[in-house]
Amino acid sequence: MIIRTWRGHSSAANRAMYPEHFRSGVLPELRTVSGFLGARLLESPDHDGFEFLVMTRWHSLDAIRAFAGDDPERPAVATGPERFGSAR
Repeated sequence: MIIRTWRGHSSAANRAMYPEHFRSGVLPELRTVSGFLGARLLESPDHDGFEFLVMTRWHSLDAIRAFAGDDPERPAVATGPERFGSAR
């Protein structure tokens, strides 16, 4: 199993928007990718809002490449999260 992570940030005012987007948009898309095993969304307050940590679990590096392309380190987030804040 391989874990892939992504971090994002939102203002306090937009705190609820990313988790909703993750549940209604990102997870359904991930569930269609062969080799996807599951995901967790964690959040914690930081100095100017909230940080989100997405941890996805994959069967293999090939499964990640099927989702993210040839560079498994490249962000591969569904359209829309930029409205919640910034990626880190």
